Amino acid sequence: MPKDTKQLEVNFEDIPQNLISSIIKSNDTRKSFLSEFIIKMDVETVGFYRLVMKKGSDNFRESSVRDLLANVVQCGKDIIIYEQFLSDELKEFPGIRIMKDLERFKSESEVIIANRLRGKHKVNYTPHVDCGDNIIIINAEKVKLTGNKRQNKIYYWHTGYPGGIKSRTAEKILDGNHPERVIEKAVTRMIPKGPLGRKVLKKLHIYSVTTHPHEAQKPVALDVAKLNEKNKR
Repeated sequence: MPKDTKQLEVNFEDIPQNLISSIIKSNDTRKSFLSEFIIKMDVETVGFYRLVMKKGSDNFRESSVRDLLANVVQCGKDIIIYEQFLSDELKEFPGIRIMKDLERFKSESEVIIANRLRGKHKVNYTPHVDCGDNIIIINAEKVKLTGNKRQNKIYYWHTGYPGGIKSRTAEKILDGNHPERVIEKAVTRMIPKGPLGRKVLKKLHIYSVTTHPHEAQKPVALDVAKLNEKNKR
């Protein structure tokens, strides 16, 4: 919460401290990293899913996405925003399209900035609280890796005994009995480590086939192939 931390720094400016200042710098560093990551991506259209922080509000002045948006705008990429509570044009960012149709937004965006597993798409997102959705992934055995990663990417583990380091390529895992472990390992490395990370990962359900035992929960399907033509390659 950039606004709250900066306000705390002002409130306690007469008290020697490093923690609050470090949090503010950490937020800035993370936004810079994400900006550079998006700019380097080989896409022309970037979709930002939601800007405002509070339900029913049109105020995003202190939103962390605002600085991210400002950095990506400078690189010349086509940007669209899905936000139901904003007007058709942003005075601060003229020329950026505002969409209120989610399906149209998903079809035109080449990359969507969202993190549903941790709940970052929700207005009540709190970094230290598990507020994400349950994610179900099917057809894990059909996952495609870019370049030569299927043959060259190696996963290591250790048995705990002297000289017990083991390795296996991504190809052997995908062709084995548990191809879902490739996706599981990739997602695990994206989630913060610790008790919260382990709790979040329990909401991730990966299956190598098209069927899953969660039909009673009525999950909403997200067809990634329909989001963009590039996802069909």
